[in-house]
Amino acid sequence: IGETEDTFTNKTSLGVAMSERALMPNLVVSASYDATITDFAFADMRHVARAAVGADMGAFRGVSVSALYDSKPEADDPSRELTVGYTAPNGVKLGYAYNDLGTSKLSAGMEVDF
Repeated sequence: IGETEDTFTNKTSLGVAMSERALMPNLVVSASYDATITDFAFADMRHVARAAVGADMGAFRGVSVSALYDSKPEADDPSRELTVGYTAPNGVKLGYAYNDLGTSKLSAGMEVDF
């Protein structure tokens, strides 16, 4: 009779986030950081950081810029991505994203409230 070895993976995660904090009167910042340690191997720790800045002043009203950094992304996911978005007063949303995989994405949508 052969012996079997039970294996399991232990993942420990820690996260911190700041949601829509006013940096200046018309400038809002959001940020988050997550760390994941697998099997207590600190050398293989995964770091994921996100940040976004939105403006509500003058020519920059409705403009937002966000960024992502992932030290160990899943297959076919980027490790770095930058997104620029615009939300018009009528609810139309436009966006452009570029990542380190060389992929560009355009997005468009509309928000309707009743």
